[in-house]
Amino acid sequence: DIGSEVAGTDAGALYVYRWNEGTTLYQLNCTLTSSYSTASSNLAHTGLIMTYDGTRLFASHVHANVPSIGVVNSVGGLVVFNWDGSQYSEVDFVLPTDLAIADMHFGRGIHACASNDGVWLFVGAFAYSSDRGMLISFKYNGATFDEVERLYATDYDGGAVQYNKFGYHVICNHDATIVITTVIPLGLYVLSRTGDALSFEQKISSIAGGTSSLGLYGFQMSRDGYTILIGDPAYDSKGAVFMYTKDS
Repeated sequence: DIGSEVAGTDAGALYVYRWNEGTTLYQLNCTLTSSYSTASSNLAHTGLIMTYDGTRLFASHVHANVPSIGVVNSVGGLVVFNWDGSQYSEVDFVLPTDLAIADMHFGRGIHACASNDGVWLFVGAFAYSSDRGMLISFKYNGATFDEVERLYATDYDGGAVQYNKFGYHVICNHDATIVITTVIPLGLYVLSRTGDALSFEQKISSIAGGTSSLGLYGFQMSRDGYTILIGDPAYDSKGAVFMYTKDS
């Protein structure tokens, strides 16, 4: 799946390619756009994720205006596409309209997982409340995604101050029991899920001496099992990747 931010008037589009065994090449399966697109909404510019089973795609409109709720200027939003056996089609739009404000960039950080207890979706709005940020968990009810919990860094250590960007990047493990989100440039939070509730497990601080004037520790993340990779493209003016593993 390849995101494109240049379709139309920067509304964006998502191109889905599938492997063809006969030609041993990837071939275009479908082109996805959103009924919620606005000019310069940049569908799939940043937030783009597929569940491990391939049945759902999530693509964000981080720069979207939402005239239907009277909000403009990068409120954001998340489009959900379901696989019907031959292609994907739009089925839902996720945005908590009660808190939607201009420039909060809902959907910059997203991750989703189909676990044993349902399909979970975790979405960050890093610019919410003067860039303090927030993280929201959603659970699939069989038709749409219901909001479960709203989280802030202040829930754990009082550390969410202006410009912390809590929720800038979000990842979770294969069964959505571990969720990790960044607080740029201070580090990241590791959260564990029991049932519907997320609780604080660990805060990993940025490397001493590595915080540059740009403050980009946690700009990118990846994980495999209990190994976490954290990127800081501004570290020492050259960039660096830090690897963490969990004690046995």
